[in-house]
Amino acid sequence: LVRQPPQSRAAASVSSAIFLGLGVAARLRLTSNLNRWARTQVVPKGNRNVTLVAKAISRCGTPPVHLALSVALGLGVRALRGRGGPSIVAASLSAMAVDKMSRVAVHQKRPRRAGKHRGLDRFSYPSGHTCAMTAITTATVRELSQDSSPRVEALLGASAICASLAMGWSRLYLDEHWIDDVIGGLCA
Repeated sequence: LVRQPPQSRAAASVSSAIFLGLGVAARLRLTSNLNRWARTQVVPKGNRNVTLVAKAISRCGTPPVHLALSVALGLGVRALRGRGGPSIVAASLSAMAVDKMSRVAVHQKRPRRAGKHRGLDRFSYPSGHTCAMTAITTATVRELSQDSSPRVEALLGASAICASLAMGWSRLYLDEHWIDDVIGGLCA
């Protein structure tokens, strides 16, 4: 395993605390006002073309697609650098595990207009799509930024942030998740 710098450990601790705190708040229904406010800011499914874009982005976060994406990225990193790659697949699998385990404990219902979901997926905390995209892009950035210039590292980091935020936006726009689910997915 790669030794983590102190800043990474601190960021992971803060993210974990936010994730757990939001999970408890969602379980106790303390985030309802925040969720209603966010709903007024993002008008779900307001434009057909934007909905198509949101669906395309969202598709990348489905478990079969994000797992295949993580394998492809891992193989790409290995081909490019001659080493590394498995951590990206591990991030994808870990995101799925965190998503399912969280839904066992936090039974927040999805928005009324969300699609049909069965089993644990009928609960919304956290956004598994956002969690997976964040995990995969973070692992990819860590793999690619080793021995890279600060400029390349910043560009990779900005790309990962954009991908994760786009996924979170798509889940809100498609009315599949609440804002606390998306923030929880980003932090998980």
